[in-house]
Amino acid sequence: MTENLRIITNVLTATRLCGAVRKLLFLATSAIYAMDAPQPIPETALLAGPPAPGNEWYAIPKIVGIKMCQAYRAELGIDAIVAAPNNLYGPREPFPSESSHVIPALIRRFHHAKATVAPEVVVWGSGHQLREFTHADDAADAIVLLMEKIVWDTSRAGGPMRRLVDSSKMRAMGWEPKVELRDGLKKLYEGYLRGCATDLKA
Repeated sequence: MTENLRIITNVLTATRLCGAVRKLLFLATSAIYAMDAPQPIPETALLAGPPAPGNEWYAIPKIVGIKMCQAYRAELGIDAIVAAPNNLYGPREPFPSESSHVIPALIRRFHHAKATVAPEVVVWGSGHQLREFTHADDAADAIVLLMEKIVWDTSRAGGPMRRLVDSSKMRAMGWEPKVELRDGLKKLYEGYLRGCATDLKA
């Protein structure tokens, strides 16, 4: 938490002191929203409740960054904008056994079961959790679009069950995800097989 806060405040403070930054995009996270937030989650749900237990130390620095961007924009006229992606996945995902995100963790477990002819695969949870995933390529397209074009609504200040974010604003600007989940997972698994499956030899 301390390192995240330091990174965020240092970057935003440097932006303010530099005076030459034309536009700043701060990437937050969908973990900033409460576990019981409405679905899909609107931007106005920020601070409607505490982040989910286990996400707090990651989410709080991100909320600080959002509020700094809002203050810089309102008080200093700095063109600071915020995006809060959902669960991202893509090439070069880390594949450790216990600490990885859900997609690389599942890829590793299912591949290990296949390679060792295991009779079953143990997956955490009940199987009823709903999660939303965006491929890194689609996230990159969205970032480029945000840095080139933004529509402002001045009337607004700007292991749990996961969240589905409301992407209607991005879609209204012309962004659509191009990588189907099945295709993205296939590419990720191929990358895993090329260079990341050596842990099976351990």
